[in-house]
Amino acid sequence: MALCETVIVGAQKFYCPFKDCSALLINDVEEEEEEEAVRESECPYCHRLFCAQCSVPWHSEIGCAEFQKLNKNEREPEDIMLMKLAQNEKWQRCPNCRYYVEKKEGCMFMNCSLAIISATVSMDCLHDYIWRSTWKWIDLTKP
Repeated sequence: MALCETVIVGAQKFYCPFKDCSALLINDVEEEEEEEAVRESECPYCHRLFCAQCSVPWHSEIGCAEFQKLNKNEREPEDIMLMKLAQNEKWQRCPNCRYYVEKKEGCMFMNCSLAIISATVSMDCLHDYIWRSTWKWIDLTKP
């Protein structure tokens, strides 16, 4: 197996993204064909779908460019489903702690009330910001 692997050019080889498979696969798409390259592919060993361009389990809900913009800890299928739900419900994220917030009524001034207290984590966000805006809240009471 090791001898066969050394014959394959580094850019052509990749592994099945599923940790319980990790089969050696070969990318046989030429560089000039990449725009037409196959995205949805099936591992010939474990028969699960993966994205050949991103080398990750298949992300059917979003395109590759959008997927690549996500943080590494936001790429699981459940994270993508939550992101789509948040878009549909018009939720926003606190710019400080990144938790989703729903605004039903009231003024545009927001104060994140996130408080997590557990045996291992204690966190209070309490970040002030303006809803639907990229403005930063300026606290005029502080020097």
